Amino acid sequence: MKYFIFGSLLFLLLVLIYLYFRRNKFTRERYAFWASLSLFSFGGMVLVHIFTDNSLIKIVVELLNISLDSKIPIPQTSWSDKLWSVIIFSILATVVLSIYKNWDGAKSEEEANWSSRPFIKNALMGIPTRKIVISIEDKEKEKPFEQPYFDSSLAWHSNVVKMLKIISKQYYVDVENDWYSEKKLFISKFSQKNIVIFCTLEEPSKDEIQEKIEFSRQHIEGELFKFIVAVQNENKVKVIETFLNTTLEYRYKEELLNSLVDFSDYFDYIKRAYEDKEISDGDGLRLQDIYVESEGEIPTEDTKAKPIKSIEQYILKWTKENSNKHISLLGEYGQGKSVLSLKVAYEMIQNNHDRIPIIIELRGKSPRNESLESIVASWASTFGIQALGMIRLLEEGKLLIILEGFDEMDMIGDSQRRWEHFNRLWEFARYEKSKVLITGRPNLFLDNEEMVDYLNAFDNRSNLFYSEAIHIKPFNEEQIADALRNVELSVRSEILELLKEKTNDSFEDLISRPSTLYQASIIWSELDKENINSASVIEHFLNHAYKRQSEKLRSIGRTGVETLLTNNERKYFMLGIAVGMVQKNGYTNQINRSELEKIVQKLYEFIPDEVSSDYKINKPLKQRMKDNKEALESIFNDIRTSAILVRDLTQNDSFKFAHKSFVEYLNAKYFVEFRYRENKATYLDKIYKVYMEGIEKSFNNKGVTDFSNETAGFIVDMLNLNDIDSNKSEYCLDVLKFISSKTIIYNQIFFSKIWSKIFRVIFTGLVFSFIHLVIYFSDKSKGLEEESSFLLMIVILGIYVFGIQFFWSKVKHDLFLYNKNYIRLFSRICDSNLKVSINKLEVLEFYKNIESQDLKKLSFFDRVTYNKRKSFLDKFFEEIIKKIVKI
Repeated sequence: MKYFIFGSLLFLLLVLIYLYFRRNKFTRERYAFWASLSLFSFGGMVLVHIFTDNSLIKIVVELLNISLDSKIPIPQTSWSDKLWSVIIFSILATVVLSIYKNWDGAKSEEEANWSSRPFIKNALMGIPTRKIVISIEDKEKEKPFEQPYFDSSLAWHSNVVKMLKIISKQYYVDVENDWYSEKKLFISKFSQKNIVIFCTLEEPSKDEIQEKIEFSRQHIEGELFKFIVAVQNENKVKVIETFLNTTLEYRYKEELLNSLVDFSDYFDYIKRAYEDKEISDGDGLRLQDIYVESEGEIPTEDTKAKPIKSIEQYILKWTKENSNKHISLLGEYGQGKSVLSLKVAYEMIQNNHDRIPIIIELRGKSPRNESLESIVASWASTFGIQALGMIRLLEEGKLLIILEGFDEMDMIGDSQRRWEHFNRLWEFARYEKSKVLITGRPNLFLDNEEMVDYLNAFDNRSNLFYSEAIHIKPFNEEQIADALRNVELSVRSEILELLKEKTNDSFEDLISRPSTLYQASIIWSELDKENINSASVIEHFLNHAYKRQSEKLRSIGRTGVETLLTNNERKYFMLGIAVGMVQKNGYTNQINRSELEKIVQKLYEFIPDEVSSDYKINKPLKQRMKDNKEALESIFNDIRTSAILVRDLTQNDSFKFAHKSFVEYLNAKYFVEFRYRENKATYLDKIYKVYMEGIEKSFNNKGVTDFSNETAGFIVDMLNLNDIDSNKSEYCLDVLKFISSKTIIYNQIFFSKIWSKIFRVIFTGLVFSFIHLVIYFSDKSKGLEEESSFLLMIVILGIYVFGIQFFWSKVKHDLFLYNKNYIRLFSRICDSNLKVSINKLEVLEFYKNIESQDLKKLSFFDRVTYNKRKSFLDKFFEEIIKKIVKI
């Protein structure tokens, strides 16, 4: 045992030294954890020395004798030696604590939010299994917009060689050894043939070319295959002619750049996406049939925003500007960000713009873990394009980089990860001639300050660049009418008539979004016009898609292919896939094939027979598939060919829902069914009760799913809570009770002074009983030495102290965040018109014990929902924060 403690001490001291020299990477908490273990181990060694006469020197000598098979005399210990052990321990403790106190390394976000924190608490928070987020303040120096531009400048002759090698791998040019600087030419090879590359700023005369050819023939063996004249300052097309029995090829900078990459497949993809591809299969409408230019506004330091009549035209004009401005296009779900990006790209391609628009979808990507080259290469591989050519075009300012959907990136749960993602993405702007358009939902950010900071949304002349934030405005009545120009006349008239009545705010919000306007127009005849909202529109649209899929397969079935899944079975699988996708990857709306197949397999394994009740002879799916050796593959093929789940071209062998709102809606439906299926079943189709059985078993999920703001909004829509009525108070209390039912127990155990002490006394008594039993049976069975028993007791006590304190600290820190989804939902349901007695629910005491910083952060979700109008939850939090401040 003493040797084990000695080895642990050496290991811990080495870890401490490593952490100190790498302190820019590791936080004070991590250092405190290992430092406390080191002090604990050293303290244990000192106690062993004092009470059992086993000094550190004695242990070292014993180890040497054992390892080297030597007979070094073992020194005897004295009280002066024991005193020196205490002194050395004190010196080590002083040094370790001094480093801790004057820590100049990385700091965590949590420590940055608190002015000071005790050593022991930092040690407990620094346990290796716990994720620590480094404070953004420590990353300020890494802001890309404060870094210099990338140095991509090349001498003309080096630039020529680089471009020619990208165009053809048959060019073999050694930039150093093949270059004749006095003649400004390379004598090199094309495959095995002799070539000369003459690099000049202006187009040379024939006499000058003749002189270069004669010089070259003196330095080559054999025939001269080709003489290339590379001209920098003229913009002409490639010319090939014969001169002095030599093939003379004129190449120009712009012509060379245009020859680097063949974008024909990509251009065709953009063109088909806008002109030909149906928005949803079978409905006959294409983007060009419904597209309307969106209006926008640019926030200013004044209260009045700068209006933009056409965002599309504004962006196209900006692409031709010579400035350090980039654009952040912001809009809520369904406001047409992706379509607008596509339309901008389409117009630039159609009009042969000087820049090539490159749409890079960020869905499911983790830019912080990639280089710019790998991001570009990933996009380029989709269209068989060479990444090196793309990078060269980027360096020369020949591209418009469109970063689509920053809110769908992977690992965006905490501010540090978001910061690192945006840091990497903004490196595209560190090419001096670049133009970057980045799009996404603004509610990704914690608050307006974070949004401005991460998007560089300010014109700071001391920085390299900045981005101008453009917020997409909802459609007005004229735009709505224009978007419905190719819809059935009766449907168009009814929608516009209902809009003019202005009796339903939810309806007005719904059709002011291009995406949900289109969906509503497709299934207009099926909607309940009295209770129309976003959730009902998406639900009917999905049902419409399921129905079309069945009709499509039935028509195919006449040629011998049978319909595999019924409508109910498709609904079950789609709901389960949406829940499984969020459980696995959050709201990135992306899943790879293997993960999707695993989800489908689980759902198939636990599918209830009742799901197949709409089959013509009421035969369950498993019975129908029992003789099919490829049952899972058949089901998977049926699912992936639906119009709901589509291939994601941004990543190999991946899938996504056709619109992110489908994932959010389905997860909202899952939550509502779980929470209210027993007593509120009238809100949804009763078949969903059956679905829930299979989904809960498939994922071992008890209904707690992550919420985005849109998910919470769909839940409110499903419960018909957009208008104040008698039910709203009932639901508000229900959600709050759901929160308090969990928190009251936690409050009594971890925060109540009396119950907390009783719980700790009981737990400590059990630990000491365990120690006594371990030592008793060890002594009895193995004759454990006194010193080993003593050491064993120290180790177990140490584990206990760290374990119980860490457990307590972690629960206190994480409990409030654990319930954040229900707090978010509570804020959506309970607005300023509702009065609820919080004290009666015994929940106030719990929240009073949570750090005010967390409360302040959470209230942001409510501000997003109500457009900065104070709500009930805001007032609730403010009262709690006031009481905390007084305490």
